[in-house]
Amino acid sequence: MATPQLQGIEPKPFIAHTDSSAKGPDRSIIFDDGLPGFPEACRFELQMLEQSHPALMSLRSSDDAALSFVVYAFNTFEGLYRPIEIDAIEATMKCKVMDCALLGMLTLTAGPDGIEAFVNLRAPIVIEVATRRGMQIVLTDRRLPFRRSIGRVADNAFPKSPLS
Repeated sequence: MATPQLQGIEPKPFIAHTDSSAKGPDRSIIFDDGLPGFPEACRFELQMLEQSHPALMSLRSSDDAALSFVVYAFNTFEGLYRPIEIDAIEATMKCKVMDCALLGMLTLTAGPDGIEAFVNLRAPIVIEVATRRGMQIVLTDRRLPFRRSIGRVADNAFPKSPLS
């Protein structure tokens, strides 16, 4: 099955999860205000998904063991966001996007032809690599979709749930 991706945008592995220069006592990514809908979950770790493409990762809460999200690591902000959105991201993060990693939250839908993945481009997760400070930023441009298809992913791209 083909690697899921947005047309013209190549994925990349998230570089900060192996960055030994990360500050802080552990390797957590800190969301000062949590994620929208989960204000108490402030510490997360990125984990590679077994058998998956390196751009597909799990963002797991260290504060709530039952909370995790499948995310997609992009290699650039260019082509995804206009300069006005990049300016808004930089103002919110108080750093340059070139110093950040960009993740998109995925929604997965099972169908007869496999699992289809959709990425949220309206509310990207931005992580300043050096400080491991993250934020999900909801952008105001209504042209940015909450669900944009990146195609089908292999059924074996995700670990089996102990509940299945």
